[in-house]
Amino acid sequence: MKEHEGNMEEHEGEHEGTWRNMKGNMEGNMKEHEGTWRNMKRNVEEHEEEHEGIWRNMEEHEGEHEGTWRSSFERGDTTLRPEAFQVI
Repeated sequence: MKEHEGNMEEHEGEHEGTWRNMKGNMEGNMKEHEGTWRNMKRNVEEHEEEHEGIWRNMEEHEGEHEGTWRSSFERGDTTLRPEAFQVI
């Protein structure tokens, strides 16, 4: 066991450098992703008004679809669900 113990101590410094590199890589990637998130947020905000119009359009036709849902469920067709049309 002493043999393995000494061996582990010899390589300890070696692994320390590896961890430092991994940490540095992660920190570098985090900054990179931060920019990506900022871009995604900006994209969402730019398209928000566009989607607002789509939602308004959907609301206008809501009564129309309500009848469609009711009749499909009355027939026992449960494959169509209103939640399938929610924007994720």
